[in-house]
Amino acid sequence: MSVLEHDNKKTGCVFNIQQYSVHDGPGIRTTVFLKGCPLSCRWCCNPESMQSSPELAYNQSKCIGVEECSRCKTACSFGAIEEGEGGKITINREACQKCFSCEGMCPSTAMHTFGKQMSVPEVLEVVEEDSAFYSRSGGGLTISGGEPLMQADFAVALLKEAKRRRINTTIETCGYADWSKLKEVAQHLKTIIFDIKSMDAAKHKEFTGVSNDLILSNFINLREAFP
Repeated sequence: MSVLEHDNKKTGCVFNIQQYSVHDGPGIRTTVFLKGCPLSCRWCCNPESMQSSPELAYNQSKCIGVEECSRCKTACSFGAIEEGEGGKITINREACQKCFSCEGMCPSTAMHTFGKQMSVPEVLEVVEEDSAFYSRSGGGLTISGGEPLMQADFAVALLKEAKRRRINTTIETCGYADWSKLKEVAQHLKTIIFDIKSMDAAKHKEFTGVSNDLILSNFINLREAFP
């Protein structure tokens, strides 16, 4: 198996692909959001990205009700779907095994899965749908999250193949990862959006749950390695 074939078989947990993005790097871009983040920022705008694995979300207001529809309850083999107040269903999270069979049975889309495994070609098939806009605007692919460096191997494979297809590459990172991972990813990027939450160590720890020591060290290393 060639290196290209090996990389293209790699998969990552993707929770959203947003096309026609104009705030995630230069030009018109397609932003691929990867799940998993080592920070727990109080203001996080993508809380569904924090866990690395797929998650089942439930919007009770969309639920038709057990009397009219109990398809999800029937589909669950683990007894995790129960009847709650007002005839709406509830999910016993301790019993749920994350098989996600209930989502496919829900006619009102009250159930929704955040995150699914996708291969490099599957992601780039979506990215290339807007390729006509990239050349005209200077845009391309942006990998965001969560924190994409938590899936560094997949990010590298995705970036390498994107460059091979002449797609401009960008990443949005908080910089909280091993320097070796950041360095490897950076070799395949044209632009890096480095999001330092706070320069104040105490405030960074208070509002994100982690120290900024590693982040600042990585930023310095990045500037020195890629001047």
